[in-house]
Amino acid sequence: SHQFAVMLPGGTEPLIHARRCFREAVIADPSLGVWAEVDVDVVNAFPSMEWSAVDEAMREEVPELARWSEWCHRDAPIALPDGAVHRAGRGAEQGDPLGSVQCGAVLAGVRRRRTRAQAAAMGEGPSLTYDAWFADDGQVYTRPDLVELLLKTVDAELAKAGCTRGEMPDAKSSVTLVGHPDAALGDEWLSPYISCTCAVRAPNSATEVL
Repeated sequence: SHQFAVMLPGGTEPLIHARRCFREAVIADPSLGVWAEVDVDVVNAFPSMEWSAVDEAMREEVPELARWSEWCHRDAPIALPDGAVHRAGRGAEQGDPLGSVQCGAVLAGVRRRRTRAQAAAMGEGPSLTYDAWFADDGQVYTRPDLVELLLKTVDAELAKAGCTRGEMPDAKSSVTLVGHPDAALGDEWLSPYISCTCAVRAPNSATEVL
């Protein structure tokens, strides 16, 4: 696979094991409180990324490849069967090694700017939000009352790159409360925005990601 990890050296294995260990610890220990397990999944991420965002991200994240990346799509007309010419303004091709680097560079910037936006909105104090990404799939643990802020800051940065998580029923993102069986696993944190853009799963239910 050419799906290069973003902010995660070593690929999927560390993410899978860290996620499982965190979940098991929280369910076993009531003193850790209740957490929201958020699967942030971008709809058609690779073909949706605008080339202006790709160029900016490559210059920032992988400057040694930036000029080559820009040259590859600088003039990329597509000839249609009727002879017409279509010029695309977006598209980091999935399955192409360069496409994975382009996608990863864009999402690394999205993650960094989103983190800053949340910190600015919260002011002083810990963010209580921990995330790791593999390609276009982000795994996040945060407190339930911070889920909406998390999603709104993610969505704002994704939109700047031409991407979206979409809306239900087509959205692929999900939220699952995780906590000790005796903990209060209510839905007072659940807002219309969360329900519109995420599948809300039963507390402590098994989830499949990546």
